[in-house]
Amino acid sequence: MVLIRLPTGFFGKVSAEIIAEGQGEPDVLREYRERYVLKRRASSRDVIQRAKEDDDFRKDVDPELLIDMIYAPIYYRLLVGHEKLDKRFGDALVDRVMAGARQSPLPSSRVIRHHA
Repeated sequence: MVLIRLPTGFFGKVSAEIIAEGQGEPDVLREYRERYVLKRRASSRDVIQRAKEDDDFRKDVDPELLIDMIYAPIYYRLLVGHEKLDKRFGDALVDRVMAGARQSPLPSSRVIRHHA
């Protein structure tokens, strides 16, 4: 899954460093947003819009919120490192977010369970 493979490799390491640097250097963060993040979001918005037009997603789905719901947990795990950022997590995340966006949510067996 590219969604998880990119942030866990060299690209993820560089992204985390850019985001960290951007906290003290707003121009660095602005460049990262403009050159990478906004382009990815535009592409994702197009996919979501087509899914809405094809009746795969509910009409009331907010593309910006859906994008944030997918990417925010990935970046959180990338930057904080409190849990694994792996395929299992990515699959469960996408299953849960998509279930809420679909016309008729599909049951999923890919649920992450934490063991005490």
